Amino acid sequence: MAGVTKYTYLKELVDPKIRTEIEGLPFSSEGHKHAKNILTRKYGQTSEVVNAYVENIMSLPTIGGTLPTRIHDFYEKLLFNVQSLETMGKLREVNGYVHILYSQTARDERGSCANR
Repeated sequence: MAGVTKYTYLKELVDPKIRTEIEGLPFSSEGHKHAKNILTRKYGQTSEVVNAYVENIMSLPTIGGTLPTRIHDFYEKLLFNVQSLETMGKLREVNGYVHILYSQTARDERGSCANR
C-alpha cells in the first residue's frame, strides 16, 4: 500500500484531537513517515498501538448484501490494519488473539440464542 494511502487512513483513524498534531504535514509518503514518527514518539506504546489495530478490526461493521462500495471500503480498512500489524511483526500474535475472541463471541451468541 502506498505511503499516501497509509497517511490517508492514518489521519482517518486517529482521534480528531490527535489528528490536529499531524494535519499540517505534506500529503505524501514522507508525510506519512513523519506522522508515524510523531505519533510513535508521543503515543507509541507498542501494546497500545497493537490493541488499537485489533479494536479497529473488531469494530468493522458486518456487511449485509452485495454492495461493492461497502465491500471495498471494508476490505481497504481491514487491509490497512492487517498490513500495519504485519509491519510491526505482530500479525501472527494477534491472529490467534482475534481467533480466540471470535470463537468466544460465536459461542456467546449461540448461548444467547438458545436461551431465548
